[in-house]
Amino acid sequence: MFSAALACRAVPARRYEPIGSDMGRIVAILACGLAVAGCASGSDALKSATPTLTLQFESEPAGAEVKTSGGQTCKTPCALAVPAADLVATYSLKGYKPQTVPVKLVPPDDVRADGEAGAATPAPRFNPSPVFAELEAAPPPRRPAVNP
Repeated sequence: MFSAALACRAVPARRYEPIGSDMGRIVAILACGLAVAGCASGSDALKSATPTLTLQFESEPAGAEVKTSGGQTCKTPCALAVPAADLVATYSLKGYKPQTVPVKLVPPDDVRADGEAGAATPAPRFNPSPVFAELEAAPPPRRPAVNP
């Protein structure tokens, strides 16, 4: 009788909860966060850096300061590793007029000079190369006339 009474009595269903479920959720959230962060920084690694080419700068007279549109500077004669893109070189030297020289990037040709296609693709190049500026002497500063 006792066992029959227990059998008829309704027992509420108990929800299954694994041990450490809160810790499991925390670990899962952290793992997802790290995966997303890894994807974000990984996309930067897939981007190719702008290639650089060495460009020679010369001037007459020598010793002029050259500043590229990218902000790089040197004193002639000199060479700089510059991004493979069009740029502007500005020459300046005390006692001379500044001079600006545009420099264009010439893409590589698809066909070599001997007519064979694709055997060895030449690298892009700059025109002019070397970059040269003949600086003009600046006129002497005018002095105000002295009235006697």
